[in-house]
Amino acid sequence: MLRTHPNNDITYEGDSRYQKLTDWLPSSWEGRQQKLDYIISVERAHLLDELYSGRLWAIGFVTESDGFDRPTRVPRDLFFVNPNDYPERQPQIDWEKGELIGCGVSYFDIHVLRPIGQVEADSVKNDDQSLNTEEQRASPIKSTRGRPSTGNEIRNMVIKMWKDPEFKKISNRTTQAREVRAKLCGEETRNIDNLVGYNTSTIVRIIGEVAGQRSE
Repeated sequence: MLRTHPNNDITYEGDSRYQKLTDWLPSSWEGRQQKLDYIISVERAHLLDELYSGRLWAIGFVTESDGFDRPTRVPRDLFFVNPNDYPERQPQIDWEKGELIGCGVSYFDIHVLRPIGQVEADSVKNDDQSLNTEEQRASPIKSTRGRPSTGNEIRNMVIKMWKDPEFKKISNRTTQAREVRAKLCGEETRNIDNLVGYNTSTIVRIIGEVAGQRSE
């Protein structure tokens, strides 16, 4: 009914369902549009929360370097919403096209699915408990954005790469940080120093912390 102009309400006057909505339904077209926009925003926020929690999965496609499209699950942390954060740090979603851009990667033709049975619980558990014993001992990095930080993901990659003598030979921390980001987010993000969640200064700090721990 919110998509119906008030001038057309006369068509539904005899409908009992319409009669129950008269107190809820705005009498002006503008009011109906505002209410419709609000309801859509609430429903989208709920959907994002379900995707972020892992209760729903988003399956889309990414285009590989060879030009072929590969189906993949969109990382659930890309659906986190902090209403107090900057707009550019909110999920970059084109709702009409079913597309999302996150961590320098474009996902398209996204469909939302509900995991079957234990797959849902196992997925959330694996996401949260995939660290090995050494990595679990590392102190978590708190996010200033109020979301589970990408710091743990960065730290885990740094710990892994620190075992490579060639990585440790790189004397410039910024260059090391770019190597880490390229591993995590793809080669195309190597020189994007201000990439949200994976900015160079944060990675440099984490590399320094890991290097300090390994030298103790």
